[in-house]
Amino acid sequence: MKSSFIIVFICVCVGISSSFADTFVDICKRGRIGLKIKQITGAASCKQVSSEKMAEINKLSLEYEDISSIGDYAFSGLISLKEINLSSNLLKSISKHTFAGLISLEKINLSYNDISNIELNAFQDLTSLKEINLSYNLIESISISELGLSENVLIRGVAINP
Repeated sequence: MKSSFIIVFICVCVGISSSFADTFVDICKRGRIGLKIKQITGAASCKQVSSEKMAEINKLSLEYEDISSIGDYAFSGLISLKEINLSSNLLKSISKHTFAGLISLEKINLSYNDISNIELNAFQDLTSLKEINLSYNLIESISISELGLSENVLIRGVAINP
């Protein structure tokens, strides 16, 4: 009499993901903004900026940087950013996605630029925003509803435009 043993292997396939998430962000395409973030975080290269360090930045001063445009999502990763100063640059327009993802942003200074166009609802997702300075730009007319701002946001300098 022969004994037979059947061995059954059960293979359970489970998606395996690394617990070590990619902790570096390539910010080279962000121009002067990327260089400033690199400087603040102390990164050796714009290709190796720590996402953890980016998340710690709460104030970004970019005045007098000759910035003429800002790409969509240029500030992504700056989740703790509360204040941004973009005054005295050469900005001409603000897109709906310029400040996308900045959920903690409370104050924006866009004074002394050449802004003549702000996209509809450009600030709609900035739920923490308390103050915006638009003085000394080329804005001809503007309304709170067009910008997507809540009524509690202090808008400075709208009257100081042509």
